[in-house]
Amino acid sequence: MSASGFERFLSLPDEVRRILQERARDVAKRPVDGPAADVEEILEVHSHGQAFALPLSAVAAITELSSLAVVPRAPPILRGLVSVRGEILVGVELAALVGGSRAGIADLRRVLVVSSGALKVAVLAERILKVHSLPRSAFLPNRVSRHP
Repeated sequence: MSASGFERFLSLPDEVRRILQERARDVAKRPVDGPAADVEEILEVHSHGQAFALPLSAVAAITELSSLAVVPRAPPILRGLVSVRGEILVGVELAALVGGSRAGIADLRRVLVVSSGALKVAVLAERILKVHSLPRSAFLPNRVSRHP
């Protein structure tokens, strides 16, 4: 945790710090095999009034959006470039990605660094709601269709 993040944590009310520490201990105790291995943790985020779910295992970092460099003539889903921990990432908005309208820049307050292998992208969101634990059987199998 960065010094400023730790200082913010220490400035939280005692009850909030206690709850966060209890949650951290609970997560650290979760087994990696058995029934828990059949569970997928999903992070629920909101973008322009729509709810989206991202696999928590793909989220490398969550931070506040401090600045956004707009890229001229970029497609609508690309909101700009974002610096996260000294790394420049492409900032995308999920609502625009699925054909919805875009939120105002002032509404986008959170950055989620989502990674898959060596690829990273900054997902911009209005709010991060909570983590859901869902059985893997609740998801459809991954089917990739190939067009001729």
